[in-house]
Amino acid sequence: MAFYQLWHERETAVRWHLSTSIAESKLLTRTERRVLVFLFSYYDKDKRRIDYPGHDRFAARHHIRLERLQAALLALERGGYVMADPLPANVFAYIPNALLIQEALERAHGAYPELFSAFDSL
Repeated sequence: MAFYQLWHERETAVRWHLSTSIAESKLLTRTERRVLVFLFSYYDKDKRRIDYPGHDRFAARHHIRLERLQAALLALERGGYVMADPLPANVFAYIPNALLIQEALERAHGAYPELFSAFDSL
């Protein structure tokens, strides 16, 4: 199997387990779960942050009322799931909680060990 295909399948598995973990969360409201899953669709793994498009664009694209979106983002920040990027030049970015990504990586590793063992041999 080609390196790129392995990498793509591994990344897909991690994203799937991340969204599953968020969906199974009992601590978040339905809106908070939706917002968090959609936030991770903007995750840039090279920059290790979520490039947020802004409240208006995000709310329109994902069909969430603006006041519900703002309340969900505040709750996610207070809960430690995301943190607003402290750089004043980039107002529209969030830093995700690394434990969420680590947990998804461990779940994917347990479910698909062959994808991860292939990278160990490279």
